[in-house]
Amino acid sequence: MKKIFLKIMIIFTICFMINFITDNIFASKIIKDDLNNSLKKLNEFDKDINCISLTEDTINLKYYNNNYIIKYDLNGNPKFEFTIDVKKGMSYNEFFGELENLVEIPGIGYTSIASYYGVEVEDSLSYYFYNYLIESLKQASEEKNYYVIIDDVNVSDDVKIDKNTDKYTIYASEFGERIMEYVNYEFEQPQIISDVDEINSYNLKVEKIPVTDEYCKLVATLNVNENADFSSLKGFTEKMEEKLLIQDITEDNADYLIELKVGQVCNLISKEEINGYSMYGSCVELINNGTVINALKKGKANGILYIGDNEKTVYIIVKESDGNIEPITFDLDKINVITDLSISKLNYSFDNKKSQKIEVNITPKNAKNKNLKFTSDNTKVAVVSSSGIISPISEGKCNITVKTQDGSNIQKNITVNVSLPYTTGDIDGNNKLDVTDAYQLLTKISKSRSISNDEKEKVDINEDGNVDVTDAYLQLKLISEM
Repeated sequence: MKKIFLKIMIIFTICFMINFITDNIFASKIIKDDLNNSLKKLNEFDKDINCISLTEDTINLKYYNNNYIIKYDLNGNPKFEFTIDVKKGMSYNEFFGELENLVEIPGIGYTSIASYYGVEVEDSLSYYFYNYLIESLKQASEEKNYYVIIDDVNVSDDVKIDKNTDKYTIYASEFGERIMEYVNYEFEQPQIISDVDEINSYNLKVEKIPVTDEYCKLVATLNVNENADFSSLKGFTEKMEEKLLIQDITEDNADYLIELKVGQVCNLISKEEINGYSMYGSCVELINNGTVINALKKGKANGILYIGDNEKTVYIIVKESDGNIEPITFDLDKINVITDLSISKLNYSFDNKKSQKIEVNITPKNAKNKNLKFTSDNTKVAVVSSSGIISPISEGKCNITVKTQDGSNIQKNITVNVSLPYTTGDIDGNNKLDVTDAYQLLTKISKSRSISNDEKEKVDINEDGNVDVTDAYLQLKLISEM
């Protein structure tokens, strides 16, 4: 009986161990159901991403009302594959639209994997996956010497122009005829992009598969590193945003620095026509040909505005809203003028002779003329230097004005309260300056009586080292002005 019981326990233990090992294997690897659940979560975030069906090796996806099929493999590290057809006769817009799909469609697979590992879509690298790869692909292309010139068509894509190198030029109007020439050149070798410098979570390979002289396929294969530290993607948003910005345009050197709050609208005005823009950063959107900026979320953006025949750089900072999101107007004809003065303190109080400095912050930081004029309306109470240092003189109140000197006519007012004890000329030490002090000083001078060092400090009003009738005169003058 004991042997039977022992055998049952052994069998039970073996079954338990097998079940435990199996559960752990499946717990550590993504399976079809996990992928399906993640795709459903993506649909909650973006209604334009719809998983129509999921087989053992394909995702039937509806994306922006178009149907796509992504091949996938979850054995080992997850892999997603998407193919586009390239044919002679395709227009410039058709090809580059498909090229973006070549990056975005498998990117949905990456985002679903990141979602499985608990990464919030809007707060991680996965959210910027599409833009990041597209920009990387464009940059890789622009490092070569083969360009599409878009002067003869109305498109907004930012393609590098090199009119002096006819050998490597394809005009958009002839793009359909020469598309195979372009693709053969660009994808002579597979292009590989990865985030190895961040968390090494993916690599994307785009390669050309020839079919005929006038037809080929471009295949994008995305491999996701399941062992990457996806948790480190938390808060990765701002870092990736700055990667997409034009590095040569900063808030210190841009022609325009615009500061907005989330939800705010900025109307751009100019005497010359605004012809368009090139903008990087997803915290804003520009509409109406670049004449209106909508602040979508906290972040930074930069780019170029095309105004008349000129190109002007712009840097935009979007901060969290404090509830005040009234629309603003930004005049593009005023380059780098001061738009606001922020004073750290608007009220200054003095109970001693120690000076205090007015702290002023200028917006924008890249203002061309930062000169300010400081003025006191009562110099008998307090004076202010050209650098904003307030020195108290006597008891009372006065106002100090801070005004811009660049033509923007921005002005701020500061209140000064002085409650100093009357030490200058106060012989009897009662903190009052009156005729008694004048009489005592004149008596000491006329009778050549000794004056102590403490008294000398009080009554040497002209600070020439001597106490004489000049000091007595100045003392009387002070009394008469009170």
